[in-house]
Amino acid sequence: MRRPLSLLAAGALALALPLLADTSAEAASGDKITRFDVLARVGDDGSVRVVETIDDYFAKPGHGPYVYFTTRQSYDSLHDRLYGYSDISVTSPTGAPVDVEQSHTTTYVQLRIGDPDQKVSGTQTYVISYTMTGALNPRVEESGLDELYWNVIGTGWTLPISNVTVTVESAHDVVKTACYYGHAYTTACASHSSSGGTATFAQPSLEAGNGLAIATGWPAGTFADAHPTIVEVDATQWSVAGGSIYGVLASALAALAAGLGVFAVSKAGRDIQYASAAPSLAPETGPGAATKREDVADGPVTATPPPGIPPRLLGALIRERVANEDVTSTIVDLCVRGYLHLRQGEEVDDFALQRAKRDPGDLNQVDRRVYDLLLGNTSAIGRQRIASESFYPSFKLMRKAIEDEFNAQRWYKGAPKSVVRMYRVLGVVIAVIGGAIAAEIGKGVTTWLRLAGLNVGGFGYLWVACAVFGVGLFLLAPRLPVRTPAGSAVAVQAFGFKKYLESTQADQLNSQDGRDVFSQYLPYAVSFGCADHWAKVFEEAVQAGRPTSSPNWYTGRNLLATGLGLGAVTFAVSNIESSFADSTMAHAQAMSSGGSGFSGGGDGGGVGGGGGGNW
Repeated sequence: MRRPLSLLAAGALALALPLLADTSAEAASGDKITRFDVLARVGDDGSVRVVETIDDYFAKPGHGPYVYFTTRQSYDSLHDRLYGYSDISVTSPTGAPVDVEQSHTTTYVQLRIGDPDQKVSGTQTYVISYTMTGALNPRVEESGLDELYWNVIGTGWTLPISNVTVTVESAHDVVKTACYYGHAYTTACASHSSSGGTATFAQPSLEAGNGLAIATGWPAGTFADAHPTIVEVDATQWSVAGGSIYGVLASALAALAAGLGVFAVSKAGRDIQYASAAPSLAPETGPGAATKREDVADGPVTATPPPGIPPRLLGALIRERVANEDVTSTIVDLCVRGYLHLRQGEEVDDFALQRAKRDPGDLNQVDRRVYDLLLGNTSAIGRQRIASESFYPSFKLMRKAIEDEFNAQRWYKGAPKSVVRMYRVLGVVIAVIGGAIAAEIGKGVTTWLRLAGLNVGGFGYLWVACAVFGVGLFLLAPRLPVRTPAGSAVAVQAFGFKKYLESTQADQLNSQDGRDVFSQYLPYAVSFGCADHWAKVFEEAVQAGRPTSSPNWYTGRNLLATGLGLGAVTFAVSNIESSFADSTMAHAQAMSSGGSGFSGGGDGGGVGGGGGGNW
């Protein structure tokens, strides 16, 4: 869970509760919860069976309580986390009516308990039972534990609550506990402890709008089958009541204007090229030369790469970002130049990268950084180590070194990664927050017009304009980094050389004075994503009897049983890249469990939450 977004969502939901609850009357002044006891039994599959016993004091007659549970929380700008609630039942030892009306939205499930034709007064006891899924966090990176970090009482409660007790039971020994309360879960609660498989928590009182979050930790791997449910954000999850054709037309015109705004922004994302020179050359007139705005997406075929530029940077320039291929390209380039040796293992996907004889002391700063991070103090490294989660920090630093080198070339007006992130965040803010504000303004306009005697509605759909502009920015973001004239000139050459590697055929190859052309250009092909075709061309040349040098930086089996076995070389190279992907995935799985409840609390608390009150 990414907490700033979840806190925003929780706050918005709390503010909206009086509307969402659909109550017939506001809770009478003086109503309060005098006991809130929670028993949670955690199953081996990570599900939690919850029994909440609530003593609800009605200062004036009311129908009963309502409660709601959060079912969807923001995880990051692109994903949400889901929670399930099932087997819901309500009883009352004091005989209060326990009719349950359930309602659902995309973010919560609400229970309205009681009989609309009958009222109760004084203290009534309600026992609410349900099964919660998706809340347990396995292998939390910060704590190294399996955790239940749970907002037992959400910040949406409109009543003060006293005598709060929470008991968490499981078949496994609890090793750590923590507890926080408040409107942002920042204050340590009164007590928390554990004994064997039972953890207990207590807080004497909570003001209205304050929540309680508890954290229970078990050794990592205790709940091996538990996992969070992460889904992509559905940008269409909006529902605002509207009315007449006038408001709808106004909203449609606003949406059209927003669409035109997106188009205008897209034009601002075009590359800058020199206007008075060949597209791959810089004019002699210097920085003051005339320029034009036109995207670079192609270039004339050229059989040689731009001189003096590492292969990794050309691939990044074409795709406008550094990727895993560029790290792999750098390693292959180190092999080709004699600093590393690639050895195929006994297993089909196994390999080892070993120190070669050439002294790395003459490498440039980035190459040496990758070399040192790859090998460390060892003489060789294999697939198992590279594919592990523990290697991810080294891999991340390799990418960071290449990204810094890429940004330092000044080929873009702004660092592409930062530009894309900025426009995506801006798009989300405009679509979500701007849309919510526009919806409220639109409903206010409708109300004002009707008070003025005009039966005009539909302005609640003004949020559509914000959604169009925000979603448009988000989708357009990858196209908004702008190449400088110098960057455009190099990009044209890079596109032309990429076309050569992708399109050349075996009968078009030149001997190049006996040089190992396959190896010389392979790092470029890896960065461009066309290594398989490049290897196939040389395989066909070998089969046709054309003279071709054999790579001396690779030792292994000939998987394709053809001549030099260059398909085996690129297969081994692809294993390097897939190992980086495995390391990244292992790290992502370790991170996906959510935040730790043992890092100080606050910033939105844990998973779940909700609120309640009386109606």
